[in-house]
Amino acid sequence: RLADKHSLYIAGCIASALDYAHSAVDETGQELKIVHLDVTPSNLLVGPGGTVKLADFGVAKSRFEVPGSMPRDELRGKLAYMSPEQVDGLAVDRRTDFFSLGTCLYEMLTCKRLWRARSIAQTADNVCKANVEERMRDTDIGEPARRILRRALAWDPEDRYQSGREMAEDIHAVMVEGGMEIEPATMWLMLDANIKYSRGRTGPVSPPGHTGGSWVSSAPLSGSAAQRRTERVNLHVGNPTYIAPLGFQPWFKA
Repeated sequence: RLADKHSLYIAGCIASALDYAHSAVDETGQELKIVHLDVTPSNLLVGPGGTVKLADFGVAKSRFEVPGSMPRDELRGKLAYMSPEQVDGLAVDRRTDFFSLGTCLYEMLTCKRLWRARSIAQTADNVCKANVEERMRDTDIGEPARRILRRALAWDPEDRYQSGREMAEDIHAVMVEGGMEIEPATMWLMLDANIKYSRGRTGPVSPPGHTGGSWVSSAPLSGSAAQRRTERVNLHVGNPTYIAPLGFQPWFKA
């Protein structure tokens, strides 16, 4: 399990990376309106020296997306890390990425799945209810970190962080308040050693919650909300191989 300070440090770096992406503009100064849509453990990279990076903008949306280039009602990303509005096929903006990052942070802090359940339908239902208070009830997450999770994982996008900078600053404040000092290079050595140990013991490590490619569905919507959610996420495509890039992955419980 990662130390709390390492989990918060990684999340803060990713929040800063999101702020950079969300704030990107073209040569005329117009916002590109990038939304990553796949902020998941397999896309959070920690490199030698403790450098933290956000990877894989392959399913991201932007202002330049051609209308009709993607099937109507398509879902992009991995179900257990989506936001409620993503699962329900509603309009998404940068705030959906903060929900996904909040999910990653919870899992780093607890080594437990947040929304993932035994079935696709139940996972989708858990995401859409976004009852983070219930999930935090029996954990040892400290109150300062709980405040960050409540904000990032708010059901209503209006109640979430409105920018990556805002989230990063909150995380930094919590770390300063808790006297959490970070040596990124030392963190990397610890993560690298644990990944090697886990691989030697259990074989290659797969990203938590990952059993293949992105969840994609363009099925027509019909029936109840639960039925629609199941139809939307019932098509699982691809089976890529990942090298576990983030040290907290081997500690996850199924």
